[in-house]
Amino acid sequence: MIRFFQQGPSKLKERSKEFEQLRIDQENKAREELQGSGLDQLICFTLDNFAFRYLETSHTKNIQTEFLGEGIYSVHSFELEPMSALKIQDQKAKKGIVTLAKRFSSTKGVGLKVKLELLCDTSKVVNGSGTIQCHAVINWNMDNDFEDDIDFTSKKSVSYDFSDILDLRNKLALLLEDVCTIF
Repeated sequence: MIRFFQQGPSKLKERSKEFEQLRIDQENKAREELQGSGLDQLICFTLDNFAFRYLETSHTKNIQTEFLGEGIYSVHSFELEPMSALKIQDQKAKKGIVTLAKRFSSTKGVGLKVKLELLCDTSKVVNGSGTIQCHAVINWNMDNDFEDDIDFTSKKSVSYDFSDILDLRNKLALLLEDVCTIF
C-alpha cells in the first residue's frame, strides 16, 4: 500500500483506469459466453447444484436437469421416507403429507411417495434479456401419477426481469434459494 502512495496520484489514477477496463473486458467476455447455449449451461449447472442440496434423498441420487422444451428446465426427485417427507417446511404440503402418511402407517411408510421439483422457465428470455420464472413444487398426488392438482400440490414461485444476462447470472442462485424455502 505504501508503494502506491509513493508513486503519486497519477499512477493510482492510471491503475484505477486499467482495473476498470479489465472489469469491463471480463464482463463483455462473460456476456458473450452466456449467449446461445451458455444460458442453458448456466441454468443446468445451477439446477444440478440445487438438486444436490435440496432434492437428493436416500432413494434418489445424482439427479440431472432435464430440458422439457419451450424454455423449461426441470429437476425432480421422490421422497420415499415418511419421516424425511414430514420435515418439509411448507405448511400446506406438510398437512397433505401427514394425511398421506396416515394411509401408510400399517406398512411403516412403505409405499409413500412425494415428488419434489425445481423448475426454471426461460421462455420469456430473448437475446440476453427478459423474464425468468423459478418454481419449487411439492406434489403428494401419488394416486394420480403426480398430476398437477391444487389440492395435492404446493408451489412457490418467483419471477425476475432483467435487461443484462450478467444480472441473471449473478441473481439466479438467490432466486432458487428463495423458492427452495418450501423444502
